[in-house]
Amino acid sequence: MSSPARGRTVRRLFLGAVLVMLGATLLSPLPLAAGHVEVPARGNVERLMSASLAGSPPPWSAAAPSVPPLSVEMIEPFGGPEQCPAQHVEYTFFAFASGGLPPYSYRWGFGDGSPTSAGGPTVSHNYSASGNYTYNVTASDTAGASATAANFTHVVVIPCSILNPPPPSPSTGDLGSVTIWIGVGLLIAVLVAIAVALLQYRAEQRRKS
Repeated sequence: MSSPARGRTVRRLFLGAVLVMLGATLLSPLPLAAGHVEVPARGNVERLMSASLAGSPPPWSAAAPSVPPLSVEMIEPFGGPEQCPAQHVEYTFFAFASGGLPPYSYRWGFGDGSPTSAGGPTVSHNYSASGNYTYNVTASDTAGASATAANFTHVVVIPCSILNPPPPSPSTGDLGSVTIWIGVGLLIAVLVAIAVALLQYRAEQRRKS
């Protein structure tokens, strides 16, 4: 075989080997890249769709975070009875809500027949009569949940006549004593005047004799 023919044969063999290696590389399965999600087989997809239609959550669904239930607590009211009914007795109430989905809204009842009122966690109320009153507060969150707490307080309303007594008026006995002392004073003055007149009369009689 001549040299040109031998060269062509070598080139053909080399090209054939390269093509065989390239074909083997293309036909071999490629490894999954990092983060690649493998598509489930048809039977697995059908089972997942059946479970979803039946109400069961799919295995890849994340569980919702748990929310603590709404609760409300109250602190003893602050107030004092050192006022008379004309001024009423003012108490300040405090509430503390937790759990649920804030922000919260509050509705207060004071147990004295007055209508409930909306307000914040701190409110004030006037009582006009002594007694035991059961007050309550209902807290609601943005999800519509509500919680109620109740407590009682003892209110003492001191009458104005005790706090601001009227000035004492003079009694009949006091008036009688004053009248007696005035009479005694007048009597003493008359006796002194008579004694002075007698002394002057005697002095004149001695001068004439």
